[in-house]
Amino acid sequence: MKLKLVRITKIICFCMVAVLMVGGLTDLLKPKWLENRWVSAKTNKSFYELQDNSAEVVFFGASIISAAMDPFQLYEEQGISSYNLGVMSQPMIGTYYWFKEALKTQNMKLAVIEIKSAGRSSEKAEEKARKSYDYMKWGKNKIQYALDYKDFHKEADGTDEEVDLWSYLFPLSLYHTRWSELSYDDYDFFLGKNNSNTKGFSVLSTQFKNSTSFDAEKEAKGKYDGFEVKSNDKETPNPINEEYALKLIKEAKQQGVELLFVRTPDTTWHEDQHNYIQELADKNNIKFLDLNLKSNMDKMQFDYSEDAADTVHVNILGAKKITKFVGQYIADNYKLTDYRKTDNSIKKDFESQKSNYQAALNEGKLNLITNFDEYLKAINTDEYSVIITSGSNVRNITFTDSQKKTLISMGADEALFTDSTYGNNVICVLDGDNSKNKVKKQLEDNSKVTTLGGTLSCGTDYDITANSKGGTMRLNNSKYTGLISWGMNIIVYDKKLKEVADTAFLHFENNATVMHRGE
Repeated sequence: MKLKLVRITKIICFCMVAVLMVGGLTDLLKPKWLENRWVSAKTNKSFYELQDNSAEVVFFGASIISAAMDPFQLYEEQGISSYNLGVMSQPMIGTYYWFKEALKTQNMKLAVIEIKSAGRSSEKAEEKARKSYDYMKWGKNKIQYALDYKDFHKEADGTDEEVDLWSYLFPLSLYHTRWSELSYDDYDFFLGKNNSNTKGFSVLSTQFKNSTSFDAEKEAKGKYDGFEVKSNDKETPNPINEEYALKLIKEAKQQGVELLFVRTPDTTWHEDQHNYIQELADKNNIKFLDLNLKSNMDKMQFDYSEDAADTVHVNILGAKKITKFVGQYIADNYKLTDYRKTDNSIKKDFESQKSNYQAALNEGKLNLITNFDEYLKAINTDEYSVIITSGSNVRNITFTDSQKKTLISMGADEALFTDSTYGNNVICVLDGDNSKNKVKKQLEDNSKVTTLGGTLSCGTDYDITANSKGGTMRLNNSKYTGLISWGMNIIVYDKKLKEVADTAFLHFENNATVMHRGE
């Protein structure tokens, strides 16, 4: 009997270890979708760490709402406690199940639904829709989400392609081949750097006027100024999207949660879709705030060329205008608590996280700067460590006397400027009193490699190489993939948040114009 108990105990222990290992591998290998300042995986994870019943308002939808509503600004201006649960490529079924998931921990008074997905005539590709599924906690909602999505995808897309249900219930079966793709973000997230500092708000910094989609002629003709409702024509939505929109409305009524439909500025949105959503809202006694209407655009003083990141997302400038406008609308139309007025745990939570939020906001603002002198001024602060590196294939980078002076004040020495026309391996770490520099000419033998390793003042280890092909960098033993090989890289590291705040570069054709990764 004793021997039998020992065997059973061993089996149980083995199973527990196996489950933990599989869970750990799954967490490491799952995509994090943190590119270009999206915080999708962090958004979901941080939501589960909220104090119970601490968010009276929750925002739901895809990336368009994630980039548009800033809960910290909403708190500072209106005293409203909220969380932004917008996640990239979220389908209507995802919005429905995240609404149900939120009800488990939050006694919402108002759910703000970015309603674009309900007005679609088609649906996003299945691999995109997974972004709103993978980081939901295991439980009834997630299982039902997976079971329903199998049919939702097939009917919404009008395709005969079958969804691999096993890959939803057991994600490791899908992601086990990602070993070769793992990056700095994957390891950083897995090791604990996985919280949203902005309560789900995604800080976007690109500007529509600089994108290939921008049409100056349309801008001049006012094509980006929104539209007026001139007809009764209505979009014919995908019936599956409509079905889950109606399910959400029914669930909200049963739970006593008020709904507000919102449509963020979007050049692809048109009058027919607006009319369909307006009818849906009117039939169910729901307010609908369409920010694509000219009247609302004018009230916000929204300028698409400056305030949008691309054709469908707003940037940090647009988000500030939208949050102010929507926040005032919410305050005027719904009875909510102003948590700024008295001492309470929610007020303490916002105040305690404010410095991290501000640091994240400052990171976003860096990406808007293209003038090198302004950029140097912005990064010349105790908040940041700065790494400059390039390989010997980079040439014709020149610095003005003013730029040299600023760089020297940041910790650089004259060796960085020995030859103003670069064809050298360059590594320069500017970290206050901890600054180290290595600038090595290797014009005669480009096969040589320059290396520098050490620890930043915040405790982050680094290991940098520069060679004829560009170079590499590791931070805390995780490879950082943001370097480009054909320009001089400027990596700005936020010592408070312990993350890369920005990666910019100088290109030989642009001299002192700052270009940002992804432009």
